Amino acid sequence: MTSKKKTFFAIGIAVFLIGLFILLNTYAFWRLKGEQSDSNYVVGACLSFEFVETPDPDHEGETIGGFDLTDTWPISDEEGIATTGYTFKIKNNCAEDVNYQVVLESLKTQNENYFDNDYIKLQLDNKGINRYSALDNVDNDTTDNHPENIRETKEVYAGVIPGTDKDTENNIKSEVTHTIRIWVSSDAENDQIGKEFKSRIKVFAGQGVPEPDIAVTPEECFTFDASTGTITGYDYQTCGTESLVIPATIGGVMVKKISFDQNGSVVQQNWGYLDLSKATGLEYIDRYSFLRYVGTGYDLVIPDNVSFIGQQAFQDFNGSKIIFGDKLNEIGLSAFYYYKGEDENGVKQELVIPDSVTEIGAAAFLCFDGSNLILSNNLNVVKYSTFNHYVGNGPLIIPDSVQSVGNNAFALFNGSDLILGSGLKEIGYGAFSAYTGNPFTIPSNITSIGQAAFGYYSGVININMSETDFNDPNKVTLISGWRSTVNTTLNYLVN
Repeated sequence: MTSKKKTFFAIGIAVFLIGLFILLNTYAFWRLKGEQSDSNYVVGACLSFEFVETPDPDHEGETIGGFDLTDTWPISDEEGIATTGYTFKIKNNCAEDVNYQVVLESLKTQNENYFDNDYIKLQLDNKGINRYSALDNVDNDTTDNHPENIRETKEVYAGVIPGTDKDTENNIKSEVTHTIRIWVSSDAENDQIGKEFKSRIKVFAGQGVPEPDIAVTPEECFTFDASTGTITGYDYQTCGTESLVIPATIGGVMVKKISFDQNGSVVQQNWGYLDLSKATGLEYIDRYSFLRYVGTGYDLVIPDNVSFIGQQAFQDFNGSKIIFGDKLNEIGLSAFYYYKGEDENGVKQELVIPDSVTEIGAAAFLCFDGSNLILSNNLNVVKYSTFNHYVGNGPLIIPDSVQSVGNNAFALFNGSDLILGSGLKEIGYGAFSAYTGNPFTIPSNITSIGQAAFGYYSGVININMSETDFNDPNKVTLISGWRSTVNTTLNYLVN
C-alpha cells in the first residue's frame, strides 16, 4: 500500500436514488416484469419519496445531486462520516403505520472491472459504519434484459413510519428523513484502481419487513466534547433511561469515549435497554458509565474497537449476555460487580472473556452469577476478589498464562469444578476460601500459598508434586492455616 497516495483511484461509482414502493408479497412480479401493476401502486401509494437538495460545501450555490467517487482517494472512516451525504425523505400519507425497508442495490457486472464490495463503506444517518459486503442480503438475481449483470441487494435499514392519525400526537411525525454516505475504504488495495461500482437505493413498503431496532437516541440528549469525541453527559430527565442507543457520531464527529460526569446523577440511573453496537468507533468506556444496567433479556454487545472498560462501568449488570469485542485489553475495578447474566426465561448465560484481555481489575466480577465463565488465555493475574462469590454451573478454568491469584479472588466459589493452570505460582490469602466444588489439583509450579487460601474447604486437594517437594520451604512457601485441617485430604500425585 506504499504507492496508494501517489495514485488516484479511477473508480466509476454512481448511486442512483429511486423511490420504489412495493408490497413485498408481490415483489416477484415487479422483479420479473420491471414494472408495477396498478394494484401494487395503490398499496404502495401510502408512501411518497422526496430527494432533499443538499448544499455542496465545495461549490457555493450548488447542491449535491448524487454520489460520484470517480478519481477520489480512499479515506478513513472519520473522513467518510464527515462527507456530505445524500438525503432523502419518506412520508406516510395513510392513517395506518407502515413498515418500510431501505436497501442498497448494486448492479454487479460479471467481469474483472467491478470494484470489490468489501472496500465500499457506508453509513446511514449516524448509525454504525458498515462494509457493503457485510450487509444482509435481501435478493440476488440476474436481470432479464442484461444477463451479464448481477443484481445484489443489501438491507441498510428497516423501520416503521407512523400513520397520519398520529401526526399531531406528542409531536410524532408521519415522515422520516435519512442521509446516506458512501466512500472507498482506506484499506482498499491498489489492484482496485480503475474498477466500477454502481448502485441505487430502493424503499420497500408492506408486509414482511422486519421490525425496526430501537431508534438511535437523539444527539441533543448528550453532552459531547467534539475535540476528543467524548460523551460527557446525558439528559436523562428529558430523554429517560428506558432505552439508550449510543450513536456512531454526534454532530458528524465519531464517538470514541463515554465518560459521564461522575458527580452527576446520570450515573446513578437504572438503565434499561442499552445498545452500544452502533458506536463502531467507540474505544473507551470510563468508570461509572452504566451503573445498574437492567436490560434483562437483551444481549449487550461491546463494539470491537473498545480496548478499556473502567471502574464500575457496568456495576449491577442484569442483562442476558455480554459479547465483548476482540480488541478489549483491560477490564477495570468492579466493572461488572454483581453481574447477573440470564435471558428473559431465566436461563443463565455464558460469559466469554476474549483472549485480547490481559488484565482484569479487582472485584471486576464479584458475585458473578452466570452459567459459565471462560477466561482469556492471555490473562496474567487474577486480582483480589475478582470472582469472589462466584456462582456458575460449569467448570472454571484458570488459564496457563495466569501466574498469580490474589487475595479472596475466588472466595465462596460455588461452581462445579476448578481447574488451575500449569503456570500458576502464587495463591493469595483466602483465594479459594469456602470452596464448595469438586476436588482440584494444585500445579507443580506453585511457589506460595497464602493463609486460609483453601480455608473451610472439606474434600480432596490433589497436588502435582511429591510430598517432600511440596513441604520444602525452599520450594513452596506455605503460610500457616493455608487449608482447613478438618475433613481435608492431601493427595500427592508425584512419588
